[in-house]
Amino acid sequence: MAVAKYLYDIEKEISTTYRMYLDLGVSFDLVEHNDFNFKLLEDLLNYDPDESLMQYVDGEFSDEELELFIRNNLKEVYVLI
Repeated sequence: MAVAKYLYDIEKEISTTYRMYLDLGVSFDLVEHNDFNFKLLEDLLNYDPDESLMQYVDGEFSDEELELFIRNNLKEVYVLI
């Protein structure tokens, strides 16, 4: 669970920095290898983390809510295995 939380934190920092520069009028393309964390999260948790990531970045998920969300999804993945 700690690895998934850390990956979410990295993605949050990337998104926050990207948005900050976008607000300043600077637009840039994220290079493909920047998707590594996102793809790792997707593989680790066996779902598309896009919605939960945006909720976390936008402050709709607290750290505790995100950890509970991750824990619940990990239980589902490993129950299926």
